[in-house]
Amino acid sequence: MHIDGTRLGLRTFAPWKKSVTEQARQFAGCAPLGTFGDSLKISDLGKRLQIRSEETTLCNDKTSSNNADPALKLMDETISKLGETLEEMRKISVLAEDTDLSDSDRIRLQMRMRGLQENAKKDIWSMGLKMAGKSGSEAEALAACASNLVFEQGGGYYGMPTTMEGQENPDMLQRALTRAKNGQEWDVAEVMESVDQLSEVKVIQGPSISVEGSWDDSQLPDEVDPDAPRMYVAKAWKTRYKVVDDPEELTVRQRLEADPRVILIMDPKSAVKATERIDREIETLKELRKDLSSVIAYGSTIGGETEGNANQPESRFRVSTSLGIMVATQDKPGDFRLTEPIGAAGNMFAHLDSTLKNQIARRLGIVAPDGYSPELYRTVHTFV
Repeated sequence: MHIDGTRLGLRTFAPWKKSVTEQARQFAGCAPLGTFGDSLKISDLGKRLQIRSEETTLCNDKTSSNNADPALKLMDETISKLGETLEEMRKISVLAEDTDLSDSDRIRLQMRMRGLQENAKKDIWSMGLKMAGKSGSEAEALAACASNLVFEQGGGYYGMPTTMEGQENPDMLQRALTRAKNGQEWDVAEVMESVDQLSEVKVIQGPSISVEGSWDDSQLPDEVDPDAPRMYVAKAWKTRYKVVDDPEELTVRQRLEADPRVILIMDPKSAVKATERIDREIETLKELRKDLSSVIAYGSTIGGETEGNANQPESRFRVSTSLGIMVATQDKPGDFRLTEPIGAAGNMFAHLDSTLKNQIARRLGIVAPDGYSPELYRTVHTFV
């Protein structure tokens, strides 16, 4: 089964003059945005949650002119693009502060927030890749697989893989949404059930029996003691998630709360905290915009080579640019850093790139904390 998550986003905005509930009642649908692509349908309330707000100065008041150096324009466009994404994230979190939202609509908003985090990841990592001369599909692929980012491979995590062959509905939020839409409890504990196809039964100190089709132990030959120890040889046929009543297993809500990559908006209180969290990063971007404006206003040194490196050959992970030497590593091929900047523009680029990746990305859950590993689902086996 191929599941790509949610491609839902917000487009145009107008001033926030009405209450969140009144805005919710004006919702008219959402346009595709981001990297997710399933065909989730919006509930009747969700269809009325069209957010309209005026576009922000951060997103539209670009610093560079059409005649600016390409490197300066790239920095300017990155701030603007990320600013637009953060503004959309903020609109989602503000909307989630509404106490009248249904469970299914709140889950949808959480899924949209996840999609916008993925967009922010691409906004941030694309700048270094473009400066290093990576463009088009290559840059997009490298940005998507930048090391240690939100959407890691693995069933049932908050971040969902694009394809998990043989696995039924690997997206935890999608499963929760399906239950909520069906009037069931969505905040449940689950285990991963591996449905295994038996191929052979090996009786210890006895015969090996090939299995075709279904099996139960009544099919043992008469000469085999039914109490004899035996091994079952099987291959995984498919995996699926099974709801269990076990207090030792984490529920959906508990998994979301325990995951530092999640900007939680599953209740009004957590949504308020999410809005404050996003606001802080918008303010950080505004400060970066001011820094860039100063570099452009007072002029910058563009071009040239860093002393002592002119004769060093370029490679897949080391390139010379107009701002200096950029380096990536084999384990992080999508993370090019300007290690030897030239002039004011080079220093500004290195500062912006570092702030986006080391601070904003971490604080928004786009980069998982060092050493973090998601809580795995317990696996149970069912033989067929």
